[in-house]
Order: sequence, then C-alpha cells, then structure tokens
Amino acid sequence: MTTASTSTADANKRLVLQAAQELFGNLDLTALDRYWGDSYIQHNPLYPDGKEQIRALIQGAIDSGVPTKAEVKRVVAEGDLVWIHAKSFFFGKELATVEIFRVENGKIVEHWDVIQEVPAESANSNTMF
Repeated sequence: MTTASTSTADANKRLVLQAAQELFGNLDLTALDRYWGDSYIQHNPLYPDGKEQIRALIQGAIDSGVPTKAEVKRVVAEGDLVWIHAKSFFFGKELATVEIFRVENGKIVEHWDVIQEVPAESANSNTMF
C-alpha cells in the first residue's frame, strides 16, 4: 500500500470511528448530516437505502429509553473501506457486529453489516470478541 493510500485509509478510519461514536454512542442525530452522504447505499436487507432509516432507528432507541452502547474491539481500513468489529448493546440485546463502511469524499456512502446476538451459553470457551 502506498503512503497516499495509507493516509486515505487512516483518515477514513478516523472519520468512521468519529461518526459511529457521535451517532451510535452519543445518539446525536445531527451526526448523520455531518458524516453520511446524501446517496447512502444500505446492504442490510431489513432497511431501505438512505440515511433517514438510520435516523428513525436511532430515534427509536432514544424514544425507548433503553441504553445503547458499542465497544469497538477492532477496526481495519483499506482505501475507501473501513471495518469495525464491535460488542454492541442495542434495544436490550448484546450483539456481536461487523460493520463495513465505504467512504467517498469524506462521507459514509455505503454500508454492509453482519449482526449476531451473543448467546447466554457457548459450545466453546472462546468469546465472540
């Protein structure tokens, strides 16, 4: 990887971590306007494209009064893609998540995720994190 692409990946990593903290950690809906692009492509089949679906999801969390948080365990960036592996608590559930974001011109414009509820018991002694 060249220095320019390393620099871009590092900038994208910082942007995604800041955006995630402000929106999902601080529940600051204005983060959507600062960090998400107007043409936001969503690959989670449960949600439509566009950032308004995220706004509704976070507003629902705020309205429910159920605490939410995410602990970032790992973050990797390459070029315009940033991966976050996190332990999340959302709507009363403990979740293991992998979020993949694509950044373009300083905005998050595309998203993929894999979400799995953390079971009470495991068949092995390894953790999901």
